[in-house]
Amino acid sequence: MSLLSGQSFQPGWEMKARLILQAGVFLILFYALFFYFYRKHFWGELEHRRLFFWTIGILAPVIIGKFAIFYFAKGYIPDHMLFFAVPSPKFSGWSWLLPVALSLGIFWRFYQKMENWTTAKFLAVLWIVFILFSVGVAGFRDGSLGIYEPFTRSQWDYAGDLPLVKSIPQFLRDYASLNPKLSVHGSVHPPGNVLVLYILQKIFKVDFLGLAMLVTGIGGAFVFPVYYFWRQFIPEAETRKLLSLFIFIPSIVMFSATSMDAIMMTFSWLALSVSFWGWKKGGLAAFIGGVLAGIALLMHFLFLLFGIVFLSFLVYLYQRADIRERLVIVKRAIWSLFGFLAFNAFLYFSTGYSVAANFFVAKSIHYNIAEASAPAVSAYLLFAFTNIFAFSFYFGISNIILFLWSGNRELFRNKKFLASIGFCAVFFFVLSGIFQGEVERLWLFLIPLFILPVNIALERSGVQPPAVISLLIFQIVTMQTLFYTYW
Repeated sequence: MSLLSGQSFQPGWEMKARLILQAGVFLILFYALFFYFYRKHFWGELEHRRLFFWTIGILAPVIIGKFAIFYFAKGYIPDHMLFFAVPSPKFSGWSWLLPVALSLGIFWRFYQKMENWTTAKFLAVLWIVFILFSVGVAGFRDGSLGIYEPFTRSQWDYAGDLPLVKSIPQFLRDYASLNPKLSVHGSVHPPGNVLVLYILQKIFKVDFLGLAMLVTGIGGAFVFPVYYFWRQFIPEAETRKLLSLFIFIPSIVMFSATSMDAIMMTFSWLALSVSFWGWKKGGLAAFIGGVLAGIALLMHFLFLLFGIVFLSFLVYLYQRADIRERLVIVKRAIWSLFGFLAFNAFLYFSTGYSVAANFFVAKSIHYNIAEASAPAVSAYLLFAFTNIFAFSFYFGISNIILFLWSGNRELFRNKKFLASIGFCAVFFFVLSGIFQGEVERLWLFLIPLFILPVNIALERSGVQPPAVISLLIFQIVTMQTLFYTYW
């Protein structure tokens, strides 16, 4: 196991055999039930059968390949190849099948009638389904321990920094001087995630399991800003169906309950949604969107790269406005920038915290921790391939197949500008060369950019969203049972 995993426990072969047997029994039962369900509801359509066989045909060799890499190649780069996980078949959370079954039962009944529900009721149910399903899946391997276990690794995780927080102003003021005492993640990121955990613990007085549940709830709240953002571009019925699919994207499900990155996704899209609304309608929304962008940057420095997405949607709005409206849009965008700068200035003058100083300190520490043991060019190319593969794989095999079937070259024409933004953002992130794997978790906030491309792919392929959702669940259950996905 990689040094970066933070794990030292190595079970003997007798225990391994028992764990593998339990996982095997569960998967056989699950596959039998899944095949019965899929055959009953989707087998009548040729495209659904093709999608089933293509998904299985890709998933199986990828799993075999990851197992082979793990057992025959060791080191920092092999650990990250294809995706960042340890082959470790395990299933012991039988009781955690209950929230999974409950969430899917609610979802199945809800999906049939969701077009008739109010927006508030639709989003509330979707949010609850996501929380139940994500938490249940996280409990597959070790029950409740599997959900909160990342929070127990004080040397690595943000939760290890909680004893250093006496108050929010004190923590921000002393953040730079505290750096040598911070956890690995805390030392290379801004203080926002630690402060979120601190605030949640102060308000709710919960243990690590409670924190994990609350973090999942905040991460799952991405459905609210994402819905209101894309509702401006896509008809109501289509937006609801697409968002119902996106709560089952493997990367979002598998890392919302066991990492802090889903929180950044929520804040990033809240900032983008409010900013875009402000650019269109005016008022205080543009300024508030800038303040929210400052808060999102406090969660993760990667939000700086998300600026290219803000700029892309601003350009989209600008190009479609007449001459008089263009000047108004520019003024509103300046108000967003002012809100962003005002928030960071407030932090600096009230607490002494400098996001710029924090960034450069974190950058130097990061390169000392994550250093590939290979020549620069070969490492760059290997990680470029791995980043594209891991992001695509965790986005969902069935979704990628639909992209390939639908011939999405037209996405890069002007009339499909909005649909191309996600692809361009991924290309830009890969080209930057700053990511050494783990993008299936780190790039969660890019996932909602692909709502429009998925919509186009579904329309062209004739595949029904429930069939895709079923195969996404199949991939999630398989991956969660066969691999230990840590961060």
